[in-house]
Amino acid sequence: MLAKLIMGITSQLRQPAVWVSSWFSQFAGGSQARVRLLLSKKRKEGWHINDSGDITVATKAIDFPLLRGWVPENYSWRDGGIIIMIDGSVQISEFTDENNKPSMILLAKMGTMAPSKEFLKWLFTRHQSVVYSKRDDFGREGLVMVGVHRLNIEEIGKVIDFQEIYYGRSVDRVWHQSIRA
Repeated sequence: MLAKLIMGITSQLRQPAVWVSSWFSQFAGGSQARVRLLLSKKRKEGWHINDSGDITVATKAIDFPLLRGWVPENYSWRDGGIIIMIDGSVQISEFTDENNKPSMILLAKMGTMAPSKEFLKWLFTRHQSVVYSKRDDFGREGLVMVGVHRLNIEEIGKVIDFQEIYYGRSVDRVWHQSIRA
């Protein structure tokens, strides 16, 4: 289902994009070894890793024509707290500076996908857009895209069916898009 949602949001965008994922570097017990193994696997898959001590951030460029095959059908946001950043011109080290670390820590908490307003403002100043997953109060999963890029809703509708679409100031009130695959 996630692959269809991502394809719907990104189907009309032809710019380079980067997936950004974050994990806590320090874990109690045996979890730390599991994270080291995960990061080793990510490096082999071509991810760039930046460990700032308490948070580890990984980025990987996406080639849009290959997106359908690259995103597994059974992929879960909980597998790494991933956001998609449209246009990959931001350096990985910037994600772990003091201003952006709080958002990366939020993303490292599995299931918590809403970047802070400060993080979104930081992206806007770099002419970036971000796509992330969000569950509403009823447990419905949706995708939110915030940023400088315009979307053609008709084109997205060819890939998935929308239950609701919120845009402009109404997003401040609702802060999610409910989408059914």
